Amino acid sequence: MLEEVIFPQLQEVQSTFCLYMRSGLSVEMFRRLVEKQEKGIQVEVLVEQENSDYLRQDPFLHQLCVRLLQSGGSLMQVTCFEPVNAFLLCDYKKISFVSPSSVVSVFNEKDQRDYLIRSRRYVQGLKQKSQRLFRELSPIQVEFQLSTDFVKSGTPVIATWDVKGAAEVQLEGIGPVESKGSREIIFFENTIVKLVATHQKQVQAVTAYVRVYGDVEIQYDLGFLNPVTQQYSSLVNAENYPDVFGIMKGHSVQFSWEVLEADKVSIQPFDRSERKGELTFTPQQSMEIVINASGNNQESERVIHIRVFPVPVYAEKMVQVNPQWLQKEVKVHLPDQQTRLQKKSIKLIMQEADQRYVQLQQKMQHLSESGNVTDVDALQSLLLIEMKKKYSIKDQVKDYIDDFYKQLQSLKSKK
Repeated sequence: MLEEVIFPQLQEVQSTFCLYMRSGLSVEMFRRLVEKQEKGIQVEVLVEQENSDYLRQDPFLHQLCVRLLQSGGSLMQVTCFEPVNAFLLCDYKKISFVSPSSVVSVFNEKDQRDYLIRSRRYVQGLKQKSQRLFRELSPIQVEFQLSTDFVKSGTPVIATWDVKGAAEVQLEGIGPVESKGSREIIFFENTIVKLVATHQKQVQAVTAYVRVYGDVEIQYDLGFLNPVTQQYSSLVNAENYPDVFGIMKGHSVQFSWEVLEADKVSIQPFDRSERKGELTFTPQQSMEIVINASGNNQESERVIHIRVFPVPVYAEKMVQVNPQWLQKEVKVHLPDQQTRLQKKSIKLIMQEADQRYVQLQQKMQHLSESGNVTDVDALQSLLLIEMKKKYSIKDQVKDYIDDFYKQLQSLKSKK
């Protein structure tokens, strides 16, 4: 059972492989670990006292231990109090646990980041408290540690080491260093730090992992269901106005999000808390989606405004109208008649605006049913942009509709 779990992951590993076995080490398993180490993969084997004695008594396993240590691998005796038969940490990005009942649990960077971070630190603690096995086979002794394993991008980390019995010491990515010293290193991405000490044919290597985090970042996409193609078209990529979008009433909306570097996420009004997700809904009225995220002593908020058209402009809270004004006459400036002022009641202007909205919706529906996808996309994009520009200018509502109507006619004439 253990070999069925371990062997496939040995094939996938790219840089480091840490294996803990409570019992059950076989010659074939150890042989494959040694082959990986000799090919440049850093292998660390953690065993309990029972396995430690077994490795010394079995001549075949003892010879494999010699090969592992001479090629730079590590063999340590530990005491693990967790109720597991084995665990394996691959490239510091995925850890698998095998329970006494042979149940396998896998945690990775993508889906179980918090648990993986805790597991990495637990494994690091086991190694720091471990006892090196077969010390007599290698005269090299290495102590290596980092000031922190979790740091913001661009922040320095101090690496400290003390190596005895080695002719040469190298810090991977930096080059040769003194046998004892420290170095300030700046990381911009998650990194495996490796220190290699050599003496003639003997090699000893140790690794540590630094997780780098950035600013809490909220990413999302918002799209509408095209009634012709029955596919969702993104509004975010086509928009010049961030976080403000317009949707025709009755159209389905697909909303997806991903929040980076966050420990807690809240998405309202949907009451969601996942870092990454997707949902589909049909807004019946204008609304706001509020995303709050926090992590690494940072907080971030993003508010997404969705306007549902047709919009009763004067009934919205954005513009408050005194009911007595509806009976008064006002002067309205018309852009297409620049020098003439025309008197009209606001009530009449509102009635004409409603009629224009209905006509516009009918035109768009006609284009949609005709299968002319290009016109529908261009018209919707134009509607959203122009509506945002003039949404709050209350004394030019009719003028905006007139201008937009001309744009519609222009689109039709081009076809």
